[in-house]
Amino acid sequence: GVPVSLVGRVGDDESGSFLLSALRSERADVGGTLRLGRTGTAVHIVTKDDSRKFNVTCLEANGELDRTDVQRAVALVRQKESGERRVVVLLQLEVSPVLSRQLVKKVGERCLVALKPSPLASDESKRQATAAARPRNPRALALTRRRTLQARLLLDERVDLCFVAESEALQLLDDEGGEETLICTLSQAALARTDLVFVSPHLHALPRGAHP
Repeated sequence: GVPVSLVGRVGDDESGSFLLSALRSERADVGGTLRLGRTGTAVHIVTKDDSRKFNVTCLEANGELDRTDVQRAVALVRQKESGERRVVVLLQLEVSPVLSRQLVKKVGERCLVALKPSPLASDESKRQATAAARPRNPRALALTRRRTLQARLLLDERVDLCFVAESEALQLLDDEGGEETLICTLSQAALARTDLVFVSPHLHALPRGAHP
């Protein structure tokens, strides 16, 4: 397999020990991971009829990342860049997007930057297009819009690969900044993928089954 390293923070607790042990068993390098406080958690709640989904995220140790973590990540990238293989830096939205943008600016052009913009929606509804709109929590909507803006800023910085679900692709293209998205069809997802690559020229479009 491909060598994998993790730079970040987990809690100094049972959950943190479990996560690090699981990663070590898969031969992942966790030397760049610090331990403090409690491990971050995410709870996914789905209503009985599968009509609404809620994501409740508690950052805990994830929220404690700072510039020293960026420096460790940059040093690790520099170390891994020697050789023929390109280094892939995978980012997501569970840590500070400000720090992620700092990291993107510091890594070299030989490095491939990938983004998984999750969690993006804090509250997503499944409904038929003909169904009456359901009211949304204003705070949840504001959080979704903020996360969508943060993901867009990362895409504009220099992201080469963006791994998105169908609804996430549509949400990133939403001019309103993250309004609730209907569950889309495969054809809509394909169009959203094309449009996302068009508006973000750094992105690479990969055919199904391809590898970067």
